[in-house]
Amino acid sequence: MNLVSSHDTARVRTRLGDDELAVVALGLMATMPGIPMIWSGDEIGMEGTFGEDGRRPFPWDGPWNERILGAVRALFGARRDSVALRRGGLRWLVVDDDVAALEREAPGETVVVQVSRADHAPVRLPAGRFGRDWSGLAGTVDVAPIDGVVELPGDGPAVRMWRTR
Repeated sequence: MNLVSSHDTARVRTRLGDDELAVVALGLMATMPGIPMIWSGDEIGMEGTFGEDGRRPFPWDGPWNERILGAVRALFGARRDSVALRRGGLRWLVVDDDVAALEREAPGETVVVQVSRADHAPVRLPAGRFGRDWSGLAGTVDVAPIDGVVELPGDGPAVRMWRTR
């Protein structure tokens, strides 16, 4: 199982202190091999500073963090629709201080995932068949090969995904 918080830890949103960083953590969880586990309330940005504080009752009547909820819906919708994200192998393409790019591959589908916790130098990769960013998150970016190379964006925090075949 992959998880970023649980009933025994501080909530992911509290630990990271930022909605966008929480989305990046949830994006990694949604795109890595294994079974993702969302602790009830993380999908709406609930907070809690330690295990017991993180066990607050689910606020059915709100308030909910709609930014985080929308991102979770988009990320796990992409996982649902992608055999590569559910069952594909993993290949690390770039790992740096503020950015990581990985490839998930299954028969008939390859997905490149870029996660960044802060602004960074653009990531340059050999051109595959990159196209439209289909992460479903706001601010999606399309990439096109130039001279056999694609340049992935250097802004962050962000989670992006491209189907490359």
